[in-house]
Amino acid sequence: MTPHLPTLIERLAGRHVLVVGDVILDEYLDGDALRISPEAPVPVLRFSGQRAVLGGAANTAANVASLGGRATLVGMVGEDAAGAQVRRLCVEAGVEFLPIADGRGTTRKTRVISRQQQLLRIDYEDARPIDEACQRRLLEIVQQHVGDADIVVVSDYAKGLLTGATMTGVRRMAHEGGRVVVVDPRPGHAAFYPGCDYLTPNWKEALGLLGVEEADPTPDAVLAVGARLRARFGAGVLVTLGARGMALFPKGEAPPITTRAEAREVFDVSGAGDTVVAAFALAVAGGCDPADAVWLANRAAAVVVGKRGTAVVTPAELA
Repeated sequence: MTPHLPTLIERLAGRHVLVVGDVILDEYLDGDALRISPEAPVPVLRFSGQRAVLGGAANTAANVASLGGRATLVGMVGEDAAGAQVRRLCVEAGVEFLPIADGRGTTRKTRVISRQQQLLRIDYEDARPIDEACQRRLLEIVQQHVGDADIVVVSDYAKGLLTGATMTGVRRMAHEGGRVVVVDPRPGHAAFYPGCDYLTPNWKEALGLLGVEEADPTPDAVLAVGARLRARFGAGVLVTLGARGMALFPKGEAPPITTRAEAREVFDVSGAGDTVVAAFALAVAGGCDPADAVWLANRAAAVVVGKRGTAVVTPAELA
């Protein structure tokens, strides 16, 4: 049954989400590639424009704000032009940004696009784990702000901010204050997540978290993988399945809740997982029924994949 959307959106309004995670600046270079270079067998792009948007944990925070919530973001950027751009974009998006820095540059993903087709992606990153001084600073900031939040989201892109110590500290402080912790996970950090309240992996990440080889997301496989994840991490698990929809395995022994993907043309899946975790976390913070939270996250995903590049969703678009 489709929930009453206006009532659902009212429950999201003003909910405060503390987002902790890897901040990325997503850049797009646009143009036309109409010929092959005489110097090498590669296309020549005639440049026509560029743009930059918030990515990674910053995109999650931006989606929280665009959906009517209040977003506070804790992450790392450099003292460089890209870091200044992230700060400016956060102001424009209505996100309160509390940055830390350790001398490294801002993480960037630069995509080269010709007529809606991605030709190349260039990643600028230093994914070393942050040092102990930065870990202490991160946890000090979280401690100062977690009490004002309704829920905590950890957006882990494995770019160095999240370590075993920082993840343990964030989870402990959140739970001491009675806050739910929702994690957008990375398989390489599986050891960090036991004890969190929800994980939101896509199918590939779900398999990676279990160390399982590639498999098709058949209904039986989804049920088996979801049940194993829930048991291993002691958490509720929301598995996103692309065109097949989503499946939520609530914490405990409750039966799974599945929903089909809403039919529409898929333009770009970049950042869709950020939108899903933002919508789901807001719904949980607003006290929504689990089925309604999954429905909302699924609807938000259906909107954002129809947009170009990393993007956000608004309540009007949900309607």
